[in-house]
Amino acid sequence: MDYFRELQANDGVRAVILTATGDRFFSAGLDIKEMESLPVVWYANVGCINSVAWARLLKDALAERNIPMLLLDCDYIDPTYVNEAELKDKTETFFEMLEERKEG
Repeated sequence: MDYFRELQANDGVRAVILTATGDRFFSAGLDIKEMESLPVVWYANVGCINSVAWARLLKDALAERNIPMLLLDCDYIDPTYVNEAELKDKTETFFEMLEERKEG
């Protein structure tokens, strides 16, 4: 958690992406009570009902704690499900909102 606090304090960091390498999957869990105001970006595969359901539950839980969340609905199989311009606009709007929160 200390590492993420350092990243949060660094004005040059706008996003942190955690990934897996090789043929392994990556999954993470943490106590949202420890997150304070760290923003969350969730990439939800619309083809996976569990991903969509967890995204909604997480978004509601985070909203109760005033933690911002960007939900990106995408499809692993069909890359045309969401076009690049929509994703870019949604992401830029989210980061602008974060900047406004930081200044306010």
